[in-house]
Amino acid sequence: MHDRRPQAGHTAGAVVNLALKSGTNAFRFAGGFFNRNDSRSSTPLLTERAGGTKPTREYNRYTGTLTGPIVKGKTFFMGSFEHLRDVQPEPTTFTVPTEKMRAGDFSEFTTPVFDPATVTSAGARTAFANNAIPSNRINPVAAAYAKMYPLPNKAGATVLNYFSNQLRPYDYNSAMGRVDHNLTSTDRLFVTVRSNTTLEFR
Repeated sequence: MHDRRPQAGHTAGAVVNLALKSGTNAFRFAGGFFNRNDSRSSTPLLTERAGGTKPTREYNRYTGTLTGPIVKGKTFFMGSFEHLRDVQPEPTTFTVPTEKMRAGDFSEFTTPVFDPATVTSAGARTAFANNAIPSNRINPVAAAYAKMYPLPNKAGATVLNYFSNQLRPYDYNSAMGRVDHNLTSTDRLFVTVRSNTTLEFR
């Protein structure tokens, strides 16, 4: 009879099984470092097409493993650590309010802006003259919120008018350890501990 219960999940087509080695009677250390930065990276295609400047690129990965005895011939340890700092660009174009729009002037659009105070019971309404909202009708909260947007950096555009390389920082830390103890010549006890944390901003 076959066991049809699921054995692995949350995978994109690969399963990795790891076995941690025990320490030995000799202390051993292994370390590694991998780096990639913008001096060895090309300008992203979307950045080139938008006429943007080449963004920064940061990739630093540190690894280290230390093994050795706690009590020679009896108790051993293994500890390892990995740190990854990855900051890569994700070029994207957004739509932000223009200088005129922030002041209530929507004359850059052909679509009329209607005055909500003029809506009748029949549903009729009147558009603002020249598509401009009077300054005394602009909600101060909305005006303050609009100021939080950056100004357009693509000349002549009212939509898709702001390009950003928007850097995405990604920090990953992983640590694991193992302690082995020989109870007898045939019996062994071991304990493993694993921890990893990921922090990402998008």
